[in-house]
Amino acid sequence: MSEAKTPEEPTSPAPDSDTTATAAGAAAATAAKATPRCRNCGTPLADDQRWCLECGAARTPSRWRSGRRPLALTSALTIGLLGVAAAAGYAAIVDESPVAPTATVAQAPPPPAPIAEPTDTTGDATASDDFTTPSDSTATPSGSSTDATAGGTYTPPPTSSGTGSSSSGSTSDDPGTDTVVKPKPPATTTTTTTTTTPTPPVQQPISLDAGDLALYDPEQHQQAANGGDPGAAIDTAGRGWVAKTDPALPQMDVGLVVDLGKGHGVGKVRFRTATPGFSVQIYGSYTADTPPTIDDSRWAFVKGRKNVGRTTADGSVKGGEQIIKIADDTQKYKKLLIWITKAPAAGPPATIRALKLFD
Repeated sequence: MSEAKTPEEPTSPAPDSDTTATAAGAAAATAAKATPRCRNCGTPLADDQRWCLECGAARTPSRWRSGRRPLALTSALTIGLLGVAAAAGYAAIVDESPVAPTATVAQAPPPPAPIAEPTDTTGDATASDDFTTPSDSTATPSGSSTDATAGGTYTPPPTSSGTGSSSSGSTSDDPGTDTVVKPKPPATTTTTTTTTTPTPPVQQPISLDAGDLALYDPEQHQQAANGGDPGAAIDTAGRGWVAKTDPALPQMDVGLVVDLGKGHGVGKVRFRTATPGFSVQIYGSYTADTPPTIDDSRWAFVKGRKNVGRTTADGSVKGGEQIIKIADDTQKYKKLLIWITKAPAAGPPATIRALKLFD
């Protein structure tokens, strides 16, 4: 009996070495893909591991990094809108009605303090006794007009100081030449004003000698037997100069003329008297020669006093130091006349001593 043949099993071909290597690389790649690794250094990470133990990097980057660019864009847009709003607000402020800047007005300096005048126990005449025009009937010299500069032909020369005007420029009122400039909002400033009180000038006495004084008696009223030396008027002791006239005369009309030499501005006349109650007038002349009469146009009336002395409460008049202030001392006189018109209350004589003139 023949034996049955067993079919031969097919034999698989031997694997190729290249195929095996390719399969191994694919398996390794698959394993590498399946194993999570650090994005920074490549170290394998466990499934629940969130931080790399080698470099410390996070397994998954923070989500805020992905939104950094939109955030920066939003911030820039916001800042731009704020700038536009600020510019619009400033433009609205500038377009409003301009506020006129406050002008600083300089304060005028206070008037100079008056110069203290020397006083005595007998005081001085009241202001109502002074007059600036020789229009009083008791003070007008006999034989003269009521105007001190009769004839009206004499014009005083200009003062030495002079007044002038100069033009440093002109301003135009034509509105077409003006440039309109919108003022900026005024800045807040603090202005400090310092006021300096000017020191008034001190009046200086004019130097006088006895030879500078002379009797002025155009009407020949002075009684020579009783007349005193005119130069004694500047003495501080004794009676000084004595003006003695006939009591029957309506007015004394006698005086002292002072030669000032060159032009002087006289601001004050001061003297003492023991015979109060007489009236006196002050005249000035610009000429070197003494005018011959009191009504000569070369005499310029300066100031007058009706009642030399001080009237007390009982109506009596006391003598003492007399000060006659001259308001306008800018005129320059070469001659000054102290002219006595009305006699003292007790009648002639009238006395003047300690005479001083101040510029």
